[in-house]
Amino acid sequence: MYVDTGHSLRTAASIRGLRTWVTNEYEHDGLRAGGPRVLDRLLAMVRGEA
Repeated sequence: MYVDTGHSLRTAASIRGLRTWVTNEYEHDGLRAGGPRVLDRLLAMVRGEA
């Protein structure tokens, strides 16, 4: 499903404590193409390391 980036970012901004990770490195298949790197980045964000 396609969701406009602007709409997604406005929605994210309205949720207290939500942090976004905006990148064009993985396109639409981030978990499939770079699963370990994506997961490592998300876990680092949760830990406050990224």
